[in-house]
Amino acid sequence: MASDNEKWPVGTMRDGVRKVRLARESKNAGKDVIAYKVPYRDSMGTQTSKTWNTWKKATAFRNKIRSQKDSGILEDYRSKKTVREVAEKWMGTVEAMRRPETSSVYRTMLDLHIYPVLGDVPVRAVTKDDVQEVVNRWSKDRAARSVRLCFGVLSAVFQSAFDTDMIRKTPCTRIVLPELPRNRFVPLTPASVWAIANALRPDLRMMVLVGAMTGLRVGELRALTWDCIDFDRKMIDVVYQVQDREFCPLKTSSSYRSVPISPLLVRLLRKYRDTEGSVLADVPVRGDKPRRVELVFLSPGGRAQSNNLFTHKFRKVCEELKIQATVHTLRHTFASVMIDRNESPKKLQSWMGHSSISITMDVYGHLYPNSDDSVRNAIDEAFGDGEGE
Repeated sequence: MASDNEKWPVGTMRDGVRKVRLARESKNAGKDVIAYKVPYRDSMGTQTSKTWNTWKKATAFRNKIRSQKDSGILEDYRSKKTVREVAEKWMGTVEAMRRPETSSVYRTMLDLHIYPVLGDVPVRAVTKDDVQEVVNRWSKDRAARSVRLCFGVLSAVFQSAFDTDMIRKTPCTRIVLPELPRNRFVPLTPASVWAIANALRPDLRMMVLVGAMTGLRVGELRALTWDCIDFDRKMIDVVYQVQDREFCPLKTSSSYRSVPISPLLVRLLRKYRDTEGSVLADVPVRGDKPRRVELVFLSPGGRAQSNNLFTHKFRKVCEELKIQATVHTLRHTFASVMIDRNESPKKLQSWMGHSSISITMDVYGHLYPNSDDSVRNAIDEAFGDGEGE
């Protein structure tokens, strides 16, 4: 006699198990072949099922799935983990592994631009269209570079959700982003460099000249010590930057470098040291004990300079002189002088501390002279006038 569980209609569900007719098996057997299907969501949140040939096996599997859900092994991600929750967990890794300056930028992007629009939305509910709509909204009142930075942070958050099996795929693929404008910077002329330098007090004057003659970043200028300047070799070794009055690691591994200095800069630096003297200062080192060093450029209080001291004074003088420039223009000026003297892109990459030649060419490629005439002349010189032979 058939049991109650075998009498209920095919195609209907009873207590989490669906009774089904197996079409192929029924055709081969010449009679109905019945099975029992258990639908469920797997650990990725994907709807799936498993079919069994007996009610007993099907209910045993159903009970196992229910047990795993109760213990948290399987979860329904439709109502779990918001963008904010995933982002905060991701930020924990960022803060442990990245520089504080980088973490601070990411935190600002999250708090001001991402959380207000997506923070409380479950990560599994966010679609590609949602992300595109957010990017479109950002693009209305923000610069293209800022929009791309915000999107980069958002994309990293969803990649983290994907990597930890919270979502089946990231919604941040094939998003249309605003194009970056091609900003062609204008380097300073030597006369402008001298004019700015001579309008500043001695230490800031020297910072302008070193920046324009070596291409060091402003944080690297603040961290320059006398023992990193080799007057005999005519080289500066770049090993630190100063942020928030602390020695910090450089931007990338390529930023650790040696930069040649000219005889003129050697004379200027020696004269500056003889005039201003050298003073030992205890400078905090991020993640390590303080170092007692002779900084080339000190604050009036005898410490490492703050982040905005040089920048503020430089900007004020440029406004008075009606010169359009930032402290980063000094770095561009060094690069433009090297290019004007036909230095190779590979050497320039090394001196600038760029991680790849593509960065150097993206920023400074337009300054290199057109090589078409060089090609024409090289061919003529190589083959000579051999027509008719």
